Amino acid sequence: MSSVDRYPRAEEARVLVAHAPERIRVLTIFLFCTGCRLGEALRLDWNEVDLNRRHCAFLNTKNGGHRGAILAEWLFVELANVPGEHKGLVFPIPRSSVYYPWAKMCRAAGVTDFTPHDCRHSWATWMRMEGKVDLQALMNFGGWDDPKSVIRYNHVHSDEMKPAIDAITFGKAPSKDRNSA
Repeated sequence: MSSVDRYPRAEEARVLVAHAPERIRVLTIFLFCTGCRLGEALRLDWNEVDLNRRHCAFLNTKNGGHRGAILAEWLFVELANVPGEHKGLVFPIPRSSVYYPWAKMCRAAGVTDFTPHDCRHSWATWMRMEGKVDLQALMNFGGWDDPKSVIRYNHVHSDEMKPAIDAITFGKAPSKDRNSA
C-alpha cells in the first residue's frame, strides 16, 4: 500500500483497526479520522479535547501553528468511552512504542508498507474524493503550509468529472429537430 497512489478504502481501514492491538486501537482510529501527524496525536492532552463539541485542538503543530479537528462520529464514541478521568495525555504512549504494535497490526491485516503517517495521506485522499473538500480547505484542515504538499491529493475520478462534462454545451447531442440549429 503506497501512501498516495494506493490508500485504504474505508473497509480496508476498518480491517486494520480490527487487527490493532488494544493499546493503539483508538490511536489508529484517531489518525485515520483526523489526518493529524503521529506526534500531534501523541502530544494531545485531554484539555484540548471538547467531547461536547466533538472537537479537538492541535497546539504547536509541526508548522508552529494551531488548528482544530472535528471528531468523526466513530472517533467521538471511542474517545468518550476511554476509561479513566480524561486527564493528561489522550494517548500516553511513547512514540517508540507505537511502531512494534503497528507492524503487528499490519501483518495481521495483510497490509505491507503502511506507516502511521500514511493515515494522514489516507485522510487527505478521503477528504478530497469522498468529502469533496477543495485543496485550500484541505490545506487549512490538514495544517499544510505549502500548497505543493497538498496538490498531490488532487485526485480526480472520471465520475467526479461527469457533471462538468455534461454541463459543456458542445458535448450535448445535437437536437433531432434540424430546423432549430
